[in-house]
Amino acid sequence: TINFSRIAAEHWLWSVSVDFTSKAFNVNDVGFFRRPNDWGGVGFFTYKEDAPASVVRNYRIDLLLHELENFDKANLIRQSNLSSSILFTNYWELEINGGADVGKYDDRETRGNGLYARPSVFNANIGVQTDERKDVIAELSIHTGWDSKRKFEWGPTVGINLKPVSWMEYELNAGFNLVRNHEAWVENRILRTPSFPEGKSFNIFADRSTDEVNFTFRGNITFTRDLTLQLYGQVFVAKGHYENFRGLIGTSDFIQFPNYISSRDFNSQSLNTNLVLRWEYRPGSTLFFVWSQARDGGTGNYFTSFGDDFGNTFRKAPANVLLLKVSYWWNL
Repeated sequence: TINFSRIAAEHWLWSVSVDFTSKAFNVNDVGFFRRPNDWGGVGFFTYKEDAPASVVRNYRIDLLLHELENFDKANLIRQSNLSSSILFTNYWELEINGGADVGKYDDRETRGNGLYARPSVFNANIGVQTDERKDVIAELSIHTGWDSKRKFEWGPTVGINLKPVSWMEYELNAGFNLVRNHEAWVENRILRTPSFPEGKSFNIFADRSTDEVNFTFRGNITFTRDLTLQLYGQVFVAKGHYENFRGLIGTSDFIQFPNYISSRDFNSQSLNTNLVLRWEYRPGSTLFFVWSQARDGGTGNYFTSFGDDFGNTFRKAPANVLLLKVSYWWNL
């Protein structure tokens, strides 16, 4: 990797980098590595204004450009993203961004069974947050996305942060995400068709629709400098449905399988909670008491209401864990 950057200036900042990873490079025996066999470059350009004006305290505009190919000459990413952040004089903040990725191929979607000519992808997002100096902070964001085929995606996220007293802070976030007609890989299967009577290994694709809902709660209570309590809880529901099954021929053509049978639909629910009591009983020596509960399960039935899904989440058998960790500092 080679990188050149300008990291300090009144208005213009930039960063340009190029990198490559050879086909045979693999370090997963000693750590996590996302993928080998690619090369490309990234450009990041920023214009900022830090001098306060009558309405705007400061703002910045960022442009990201990203190009990536593999060593088989397949273009994987051709991305551009434009984003802006504005802080007003009342300390409310507005963020707007949008982007596109018109990369031609995906060499991983078929799980090692050839290239897939993926559609171009587009997205737009807007978010606003109130004055973070206040005891009540609210935020709202909405995102949407689509591609050059039939996919459509959208969802809002809302959050509120409460500081009723100086030694308490609570945060609640809720999010919903809906995706329709996302062309997605299902499985690889050998099938016989009139054109391939001897049988052929097909990459099976389908239109996938998914719904996701989550509620997340965080809390911090500081009783004293040495005694604190942290709370966390999340309810997460995700379900998906596949339809219009078809087999990939080459990189972009499909053959329809109207009678294809698959049980890939899913409906999963999970509930995770944690409580951590921290006590520094002497300088440098700390005791942690942890309680964790997890509920996890689901069915393959996509066509249920979210009310039933949330109810089923709390009906799952819980797995409870209690942990105690004690450290002692010797001043040698």
